Amino acid sequence: AEGDPYRIVHGVESGALDSLPGVLLGYSSRVTLEERLAAFKGRRVGVHWSETVSAISYLDLGTADLLRKSGLTLVPGDSLIQRLQGILGAADIESHEAAGTKLHEIVRKVWARIDERYRAKARVTELEVQSWIHAYINEMGMETDHPPIVASGIHSNDPHFGPDPAQTGPSPKTMSSSSTSGPGSPRREAFLPISPGWASMGAQCPKG
Repeated sequence: AEGDPYRIVHGVESGALDSLPGVLLGYSSRVTLEERLAAFKGRRVGVHWSETVSAISYLDLGTADLLRKSGLTLVPGDSLIQRLQGILGAADIESHEAAGTKLHEIVRKVWARIDERYRAKARVTELEVQSWIHAYINEMGMETDHPPIVASGIHSNDPHFGPDPAQTGPSPKTMSSSSTSGPGSPRREAFLPISPGWASMGAQCPKG
């Protein structure tokens, strides 16, 4: 791509894209929006749409039709997004690897605490385990944009489950540890989705 970028923004939210470079083109009605778009007739435009990566397909059909009727050719923006946002530098890779190492240590510590609870026949809840993990993340100097997912029993079927602080959580019979220590120890299972992938996406060591 060559030339200056353009930001087409409604007058009510004229500052919505101030953090981005480019020439600001405002509009206040459907007519002025169509006039702004008509100025780019014949151009190829990368959009938030992809046949293979649904997570970036934000463009609705109505807006897509409007862009096409304005003479624009729409192309998937997945490769452009990957090039601009998906490539990690050396510092990013180092940070993710450090986070992964620390998260695996957190897994070991948390399962050890769960195991202690079961040996003592004491109750343990999803909310407690979540608080342990979050405390370890902070203690180890990492940052995360959402609480860790901790789910047990029927909740483990929900990949985005979040314990409700207003509830006490499942009983000891429902939430259990997968560690088996000693002969004849029963196999118990719970869902603690902390993996290298989660380490890369969910928690990151601050730079510097």
